[in-house]
Amino acid sequence: MIKSSLATKQGEPILEDHETVIYADNHTLFIEEVPPAMVAVESENNDKVYKQSGGYTVYKLFIGDFDEQGNGIQRIMNKLQQAQGEDVLELHISSQGGVIAELLEMYNMCDSVFYNRITTFCNYGYSAGALAFLFGQERAVYEYSDWMMHSYSGGFGGKRDDLISHLKHEDKRLTKFVDVILGDYFSKKELKQMHKGKDFWMTSTEMLERGIATHIIKNGTIIPAEEYLNTDEVKKVKKVKKDKKVKKYLLG
Repeated sequence: MIKSSLATKQGEPILEDHETVIYADNHTLFIEEVPPAMVAVESENNDKVYKQSGGYTVYKLFIGDFDEQGNGIQRIMNKLQQAQGEDVLELHISSQGGVIAELLEMYNMCDSVFYNRITTFCNYGYSAGALAFLFGQERAVYEYSDWMMHSYSGGFGGKRDDLISHLKHEDKRLTKFVDVILGDYFSKKELKQMHKGKDFWMTSTEMLERGIATHIIKNGTIIPAEEYLNTDEVKKVKKVKKDKKVKKYLLG
């Protein structure tokens, strides 16, 4: 799928018809139409065969922190809800994290509107931003991307009994959500450690090794994880790290 693909800024007009950009406090949505075109493809008997491509919309959502104060996020979600069956979504993530309720709203939109048509790109993604990166079926990192996941945080107000019941409910609900998103990439032991407070920091290579990232973009080229991890450059680095661990173990 990788196809290398109302709150507005003060003083700028509100775009009503055929809008191509929508601003929120921390997120920005760009809308790009890909016009239909006939493209020549190879056939078994070398005849000229043409296939239609394009005719869909690419929604590019640049994600910052999940901490919206205005109604820009509702305008963005409303616009994304209007996507059609062939339209695709790109999530470009540079996020410190934020409010998990807003992340869940985005997850619900992705699951209901863009199921299996999402590509994510990670500059850096921590906490809620790290989870958002995993919404994509294809997930690209860069050479110096950064990723961190830990347990959720938050707070409640109210009477003692209300606080206790609310906490139990939220803990069960959010723990299940996090475990479903991370279950393919972390062991049950690691998930338990995470829920008890351990932070998991990862480089681009570590994300590729775990399957958290499926591609890396380097020197203008999109490289699949398996191909990149088998390059001499990466193998050399891994060997140096392994030798250091062995030496440390032998020296006690």
